[in-house]
Amino acid sequence: MEVKKEFFDELEKLQLHNDAIKEIILVHGGVKPSTRITLSGSQLKSFQEFSREYGLYITESDHKVIAKGDTGKGGWKNKVLGIVDKNSKEGDPSYYIARSKEMVDEAKDAEFLDSNKFGQSLGYPKCCQEFFKQYFILANKKQCDFVLYTLSETKEDYPYDFYNNYASRYFGYSLLSHFPCSFNCKESSNLAKNYYEMLKKYSKKWANTFLYCQKSAIIYTEYRGIFLLKNFELDGNVLRYGDSYWLYSTIINKNLHILNGANNILINSKNNFSARKGERVLKNFRGENVGLMIFG
Repeated sequence: MEVKKEFFDELEKLQLHNDAIKEIILVHGGVKPSTRITLSGSQLKSFQEFSREYGLYITESDHKVIAKGDTGKGGWKNKVLGIVDKNSKEGDPSYYIARSKEMVDEAKDAEFLDSNKFGQSLGYPKCCQEFFKQYFILANKKQCDFVLYTLSETKEDYPYDFYNNYASRYFGYSLLSHFPCSFNCKESSNLAKNYYEMLKKYSKKWANTFLYCQKSAIIYTEYRGIFLLKNFELDGNVLRYGDSYWLYSTIINKNLHILNGANNILINSKNNFSARKGERVLKNFRGENVGLMIFG
């Protein structure tokens, strides 16, 4: 346990994104075969020293990715505009990490040669790999975000399995690193539970932050912000804000102002809902580019 605490403390000093820290821990802990992350130049040098110290292998991709920043999502980039040579001045390289040279090379080689093998090397469930391929063309016509397609494949009523709350990644914390085929996907949920148990061994306090963010309601719009609500009550088809609610946002805009001024959301369907103050409607959210997800 002391070794894991030391590993976490030293890893935190590298000032990586939470998602990268999570991925590196899961590989180090042996519950994930390999991972792929991005690193800045200064982060790379520090991480190379760190990986040598703790027995991790890292290799750079043979290409760079030119990605487009999503509109309204706090700087996230889901859509790839192009792949260029690794010596190009444009784009960013990817870095593959594993506990052996064979595994890290396998992940690197599989990315463009065999999508199924690549997904397997990253620990993605087969059902979710198939879901990704099924919806890729549709998603790529917009910002290549699959959240609303996961929602469309979730047939059960609220609340959904909070372990599968991938939309919370826009607020820095999601146990999953793939888009689940449904917010109630059992394979993804089991993975997330295993990941959480491993993260706890490195830092229980930090691991619990994932659960805090994932037990939430997400008001999602494709282009006009994503909003995470804490402290609420689901009363039939009405989502009521608690007395000490918290609303987090990826953007400061009119939608944030409206949702902060509301105290409940009337749910007609998962793609049709109204922010209200009492029974007075402040705004209707409806259509293919919006969705409401409630996790508990």
